[in-house]
Amino acid sequence: MKQENGTYTWQYDLDMKENKSVFSVALMAVLGSLLPIFLLLVYLSVKDGVSPDDLLMTLMITGGTLLVILLITVFAYKLVSTSYGGTYHMLFRMDETGIGFRRISGRAETEETVTDRYRMDGYSDFAKVRKIRCKRESNLIYVISPFLINMIYVPEKDYDFVYRYIRERCPQARV
Repeated sequence: MKQENGTYTWQYDLDMKENKSVFSVALMAVLGSLLPIFLLLVYLSVKDGVSPDDLLMTLMITGGTLLVILLITVFAYKLVSTSYGGTYHMLFRMDETGIGFRRISGRAETEETVTDRYRMDGYSDFAKVRKIRCKRESNLIYVISPFLINMIYVPEKDYDFVYRYIRERCPQARV
């Protein structure tokens, strides 16, 4: 895990069928984008004095739309999961200033894949972290900064070390 240059690097292979954290993030993104639209439609209907029958029709249409979009989300997740072979491969790199990850195609890639934070898919600067949240049953540490929630997956044997390392370097973070 520890490299000669003082960084810590590890690969995590997330089983997309067993661990539903990626699906829950996708679902929350979809629901979060639809909820304001749904609430706006209901508000405008009520504000304009729409009859109860018209309001019920609005609710049925938006509910049906929501159901269709949720089914599309489930199908898309299964399609992505299948295209990745059921496993989402990530390479993490952690040093004194922050932690980041890069999605990789498989086990053949090495830590040279992640050479600097500008090539990472997600990078959290420890100085900007505001909150740290743990989900040990999923081997997951949420590192939350303004405008970024970084999901750090850690093998069970290294979980306590990584959590402590992050916590010690994030002076402003609530735990």
